[in-house]
Amino acid sequence: MSKVLKPAKKVRQTTIDRLFKKKIECNTIQQSNKENVPSSKKVEQEQPTNNDTTFNNTQWLESLPSESQELLSVESQNISPEWLSLVYEELTKPYFTQLKQFLQQQQQAKKTVFPAPENIYSFTKYCPDPAKVKVLILGQDPYHNFNQAHGLAFSVLCNKLPPSLTNIYKGIKIDYPKFVVPKKNGNLSQWAQQGVLLLNTCLTVEAHKANSHNKKGWETFTSTLIRNLIDYKNNTLDQEIVVLAWGAFAINMMKKTINMDSVNKKNKKNNLVLTSVHPSPLSASRGFFEGHHFKKCNDWILEKYGEKEVIDWCSIKD
Repeated sequence: MSKVLKPAKKVRQTTIDRLFKKKIECNTIQQSNKENVPSSKKVEQEQPTNNDTTFNNTQWLESLPSESQELLSVESQNISPEWLSLVYEELTKPYFTQLKQFLQQQQQAKKTVFPAPENIYSFTKYCPDPAKVKVLILGQDPYHNFNQAHGLAFSVLCNKLPPSLTNIYKGIKIDYPKFVVPKKNGNLSQWAQQGVLLLNTCLTVEAHKANSHNKKGWETFTSTLIRNLIDYKNNTLDQEIVVLAWGAFAINMMKKTINMDSVNKKNKKNNLVLTSVHPSPLSASRGFFEGHHFKKCNDWILEKYGEKEVIDWCSIKD
């Protein structure tokens, strides 16, 4: 019987404070690396914000009990510091401990789970700085066949394009007629590198069992990540983003769980939310192609931030 791990105790604030180091002090701290704890004279104790601080993954992990260190090794090794600073408090909550224990049980039962552990959070690698996010495309759960899921919603590694992605390409072709639709390339990492956050609400799935990891805790984690991202963009950077919510699940997440109307009112911003039916062949003909989301998204970005910031949706090529 596997050892049942208890949820990590809340980390003391004095320990958490040490996880953040002001960039202006980085050289000083690195030169005095022999000291285990930076002097309070060198680092002011201020509320951390992403734009002027660096989150230290290693120190955060070492501040946790040994059981939690083992349980959260994937997160500490694969979530970029900038993203981890937005969600680290979630990782020690009971629901996330239970989620990680569930994934351990899946592994012990020899279940095949997608994507591979090192790719679960790859959206933070392709777009490592939340400050660069301009667009959020919200998916549901990863593709559940081999050589498909790699941590980016709607994106695949294999040469065979899923039907939903084929329809997404068709939508781009309608908005940008010169787009040469790829026949084999379904890897959307070039979008991510431009600031498109391709995020599934559920980050893992059992092979050949769609939605098998729903309601295990991922939805709580990703909804918090989205809220924190939008608050950071709105309140710290004074910027807004575009959200593309396709299908009832994504629309419900943005309108009810996250409640974008309330977020916009609270932050006194006008983040743009574009909704449509899902690009799946079962629903795409009922309005997805008429939504013109890719052009509307870029028109909004162009007006707000200029031509250099628009997304090159046509960058995916065979």
